[in-house]
Amino acid sequence: YVTDFVGSIWIYIILTGLITGFFNSTKMAAVPLQAVESGRTTTMVNGVLTIIFTVAMLMGIPVGMFMWETYPQNGIWIAIGVFAGAGILSIGNRYKIENLSPFIQRSQLIFSDTFLIVRNYWPFLLSGPVYWGVAGAVSLSITGFVEEVKLGGATMCSLMSLWAAVGIIAGNVASNWMIHIKYRIASICGVLLIILIIAYPYLILWMEPSQVIAENGNLYWFASGMFILIGAVFGVGTNLVDSAYLESVAKDRMEGQGAALQSALVSLFNFAISGAIGFTMYKNYLTSLNQFVVLAILTGLATVAVFVLWKKENP
Repeated sequence: YVTDFVGSIWIYIILTGLITGFFNSTKMAAVPLQAVESGRTTTMVNGVLTIIFTVAMLMGIPVGMFMWETYPQNGIWIAIGVFAGAGILSIGNRYKIENLSPFIQRSQLIFSDTFLIVRNYWPFLLSGPVYWGVAGAVSLSITGFVEEVKLGGATMCSLMSLWAAVGIIAGNVASNWMIHIKYRIASICGVLLIILIIAYPYLILWMEPSQVIAENGNLYWFASGMFILIGAVFGVGTNLVDSAYLESVAKDRMEGQGAALQSALVSLFNFAISGAIGFTMYKNYLTSLNQFVVLAILTGLATVAVFVLWKKENP
């Protein structure tokens, strides 16, 4: 702002990712603590935070685009203000049951704590984070696919992630009434996700979209409705599994370490799965249809882990 040096976009991406990583870990660690102090279920607290986060992300995308195209320097200050405001508001956020320990002391136990969490909670860590990684790749795949088959222009197709978010919000709300049979419902959601991911492109092609975008209006809304359904099923399953994991590690007084590991794995699988799909598509190793099959297989791996949780609950 002072020197008129805008800098490289990678600077902002890396710093934003770093800040978001801290935020996600802290947010998830606070979920079971907030649930106990507020007298609400972990599923409800996690669902509400996910909804707020999703809505804020959706609002931030168009606002960020507008600021970058019109007032980029002011936009940077707005972003700084948002992050600073969130940090200031969190200063007084303390819980009576919180397990606090010095950072240096805790960091010396990072490997032993990680091993303990992975050993005790591997089905959670293989299911939730993989689901989130697949979700990011599915969103990109569907957006590219609907544009490829001319269901809409670039702008309309870019809104597909909006419809997925609508479904995720609905799924998070609905999951609050399913906590008593959470692993059974999460397993069913996993199977439905596999079917929906595979069926999505083939069903649209079966309906024979026109090569003229203007003639595909009804099919666009059908595709959007299917994506809302995928988002809703995803929202139900992930909220039930993630909430159960956060509640479990909190009982072991390892909510901070558990949340940090889960957040790291979510980021890792998002990067790995989306990156792998993008690279293989770029190299023509996968077709636009085969990518959905691969994503369904990865969803199946995560669903197997959820079945393990269901089996442990009902031996």
